[in-house]
Amino acid sequence: MIKISIVDSSPIHVAGEKVILSSDPELEIINVSSTGEAFRSLMEVSDTLPDIVLLDIPLEKASTGLAVAEWLQNRYPEIKVIIFSQSKRKDVLIRAVLANVRAYLAKDSTAEELLRIIHTVYEGQGLYLGDTIPSKELLDAFGNKANIEKGKPQNLNQNELSILNHISKGLSSKEIASILNISPNTVDTHKERIRVKLGARNIIEAIMISLKKGILSISDE
Repeated sequence: MIKISIVDSSPIHVAGEKVILSSDPELEIINVSSTGEAFRSLMEVSDTLPDIVLLDIPLEKASTGLAVAEWLQNRYPEIKVIIFSQSKRKDVLIRAVLANVRAYLAKDSTAEELLRIIHTVYEGQGLYLGDTIPSKELLDAFGNKANIEKGKPQNLNQNELSILNHISKGLSSKEIASILNISPNTVDTHKERIRVKLGARNIIEAIMISLKKGILSISDE
């Protein structure tokens, strides 16, 4: 029996998910939470842990849902997370992969796909992106499917290293663009890729990570 926890703030969606999951005799819903806080509190006192968490990421509060996935990764890495959400935002997709979610399905997926992916994830068959989830953005950030699978961003290229070095010296996107003879928008695009590749929440944290890993040094000129 595959034990499942549902974390979803929408009563209508929860009702639908219950109907779909109950149609499979191999699935058991052990609890339902409407907020991340309620779910974490429940996990702290529960004697039975889920095999899979079916987790919604509300469009207006993406960081809240992602925080649950990141918390699970750190606290209960053996529990597999399936994102089941309306959001298809690039930043949300990237952060979800970095949080080691095992599948990302949009809520326009079919019931059959949801059931199939629950079994696929339970059997440990790698990362699955639903048919309606754009994958090009992930390939841009991670470099290849193997890196996406591992939640490991690709290495920084020479342009990104140069931009990161300039950022560490306190230069703005406009100033860096002038030095490198590119547009400020291009600099901002590189900054976002740098952040993603280093698994940072913002560019300042990216600099700190790069210093810690020896990608940059204080004496870099």
